[in-house]
Parts: sequence; C-alpha cells; structure tokens
Amino acid sequence: MKKLISFLFVLVLLASCSKSNLNEPVGKAIIGHWKLTQVIHLITKNDASRYDGRNVEDKNIVFEFNSNGYLSIHNEPQADSSELYPYEVTRGRYFLQDTTTPPAKLDILTFGGKRYTISIEYSSGAINKKNQQLKLSDYTNMYNQVTLWLSRE
Repeated sequence: MKKLISFLFVLVLLASCSKSNLNEPVGKAIIGHWKLTQVIHLITKNDASRYDGRNVEDKNIVFEFNSNGYLSIHNEPQADSSELYPYEVTRGRYFLQDTTTPPAKLDILTFGGKRYTISIEYSSGAINKKNQQLKLSDYTNMYNQVTLWLSRE
C-alpha cells in the first residue's frame, strides 16, 4: 500500500510540472538573475587535456538578463556593472564557417563579441525555476574551452 501511495504521489508530482515551462524557449527562460557558481576550463597542451575548475560562488557575480535584450553583469571586476551588453539567443551552428554539416539545433547566446552554447539544466529536486542551472560553453579557442555554470537567483 505504501508503494502504491508513493507511486501515485510521484505521478501527481510529475503531472503537475507545466509542460509549457519545460518547453519554454531558452531566450525567454534565461530572463532574470543568475549567480555565477563555477568556471571550468578545458586546457589542451601537447595532445594532453586537463580540466581546471574554480568555484566562484563566494564572489557573488550576477548575470542579469533583461527582457529587452540587454545583459548586465554585477560584481565582476572586469565588467562595468552599469554597462548593458546587448545579447541574442539563436538556434543553429556554433561554428559559422561550418557549412558542410546540417545545421545543428543548438541554442547560441551571443554577447560581448563571444558566442556560447547555452542550455538550462536542473539541479536536484523538482523541475522548477528555483532549481535551474544555466550552462554557457565557449568553444572558440579549442585549446582553452570555457564553461560557466550559473544558478537562478
């Protein structure tokens, strides 16, 4: 009986997740405040690769994506927090010069002269905005790839 009740509880919980929230376009889903938590570098040298990850949660760096298409970055020493960066989210190929393969269906975030693949993932627990994590990956330098992890504020 306990197993049946547990199963029904899980079923109701899953059914209560709004499908529209899960399928919301990334360009709309990123609007809001995101705290930078990790920076991970994949460094390749002499055919050997290694990861260098840093936890930066204590730096309190916040990315604020506005619905008007502008981004501000707060508490980042190299960024002016009063400066607004225009951003755009599109779908397509990451490497623009690659015309030989079919267009990939990647979400691409462009701002500050850089292109990042962008995805929204969920940490533990229920699938809701509170548990969202934003993953931004920059592959422009194949010898030093960068991935930023941010958590919704």
